[in-house]
Amino acid sequence: MDIKALLAQVRQLIGDEAVAKISSVLKEIETGVEDLVDSLKTANTESKNRKIKIRELEDSKSDLEGQLETLKKENNAEELTTLREFKQKSLTSQRESLGKQIETISKHPNFAKAEKLLKLPAADAKGVRDYSKMPDADLEFNVSKLQELNDLDYFGQSDTTKTVHGDKTTVTPQSFQERIKAAKSIKELETIQEEMNNG
Repeated sequence: MDIKALLAQVRQLIGDEAVAKISSVLKEIETGVEDLVDSLKTANTESKNRKIKIRELEDSKSDLEGQLETLKKENNAEELTTLREFKQKSLTSQRESLGKQIETISKHPNFAKAEKLLKLPAADAKGVRDYSKMPDADLEFNVSKLQELNDLDYFGQSDTTKTVHGDKTTVTPQSFQERIKAAKSIKELETIQEEMNNG
């Protein structure tokens, strides 16, 4: 449809006098129709470009899916299985280690407070905890939290030398009775006796 040709016919039919009166209206109609045609052309071009882009993306997707299938079929499955087995053994070892550590420190008086900070499995009627079913996230959390507590010597498991009023003194977590039982020589007993006398 040629809008300019149609408007020219309208001008001929209505005569010069009427054209003079409605000339501005006819011009607005012509401009509006031209704008509309331009907008439609632009929209068609954008739509065409979108369709081309969609086709390109679909082709890329198909290529990537093909590459993924190829990678899955390659020998990576064996390596992945080995890594999974290693991870599982490592986690099992960590669970066993955590269980032994908890068993050791559970007798310490500070354990009752520390237990509230940990995510431990519930103990059964005999007081035994099953660490094998502990989620990996809880295992990682507990190992990290126990490391923090050990760094603070919260359970008093390490002998440390501290400076007290300028003198270096060995501070041990054991009571004098425990130290006497653990002494292996007369020299150690004499040292304990001196500490008790100076105490």
